[in-house]
Amino acid sequence: SRLRMEIDSLPTEIDEINRKIMQLEIEKQVVSKEKDASSKERLEKIKVLNSDMRPVAYLYNLMLWAEIQGDRLLNVLLDAGGRNIFAAIFAAFLAAAAMLWGKRPAIYCSVFTTGYSSMAFSLIILLAYQAAYGYMYEMIGLLTAVFMLGAAIGSHMRKARGNPLKLMRSVEGAAMLLLIVSLLIMKQESAFYLLNFFSGLFTGMQFAAANLSLAQSGNCEKAGLGSAVAGGLYAAELAGSFAGTLLTSIILVPLLGIQNMILSLLSLRIVSLALLLSIRHEKN
Repeated sequence: SRLRMEIDSLPTEIDEINRKIMQLEIEKQVVSKEKDASSKERLEKIKVLNSDMRPVAYLYNLMLWAEIQGDRLLNVLLDAGGRNIFAAIFAAFLAAAAMLWGKRPAIYCSVFTTGYSSMAFSLIILLAYQAAYGYMYEMIGLLTAVFMLGAAIGSHMRKARGNPLKLMRSVEGAAMLLLIVSLLIMKQESAFYLLNFFSGLFTGMQFAAANLSLAQSGNCEKAGLGSAVAGGLYAAELAGSFAGTLLTSIILVPLLGIQNMILSLLSLRIVSLALLLSIRHEKN
């Protein structure tokens, strides 16, 4: 058999075995030197130092494992820089806002921004909490539960009377204020829970108000398109949440830092508020 032939071809003389071993050692040393040179070159390019408010070390660890697997995408992103990456995101968002300016489908864009910023802000809270206290454990579950409680209460508020579009604008402004306040109070443990609760509250309110605003506009209610509207909004919110989770945790927080990341979220919500202000009020 083939296996038997391979076994028979193995060297049996001591000198031959030693020669094979020496050859393997030489090849191993060459490969090790190449890896050392590559690692040294990568380390020399590092300009961002790890700190509590800019936890870039875990990004470098991900890059190390990515290089071992032969994937250099993270290296490309790191070379691009956090500011340039966010500038590209912001430019794409501005382009979308320009196309939807004054149109009611802009509400979908606002819901996307809500999903993006709420998930990004929740991750920022988790990272800041860990930086402040050095542990998470069951606190992850508690912080998540507080967010979900706020979202449930906010969604329930959709029964309140009033103009849903006005409510969306008010919630957008309140979310902006929450981001500003977070820069000042994200030091005490109770502040983390309050921030996460209100983030969930505003997220739930925004989604419910957007659903009502679109369902009441045009002939959606008469045509029975309420479920389609809710499904579209849910998809927009999930897409924003996915983007916020992926970009924030892997790229933006390590490269921008927590404070700059909060300011970037604030800039997105300012554009989202302007987009909502461009839409005409629907009739009550």
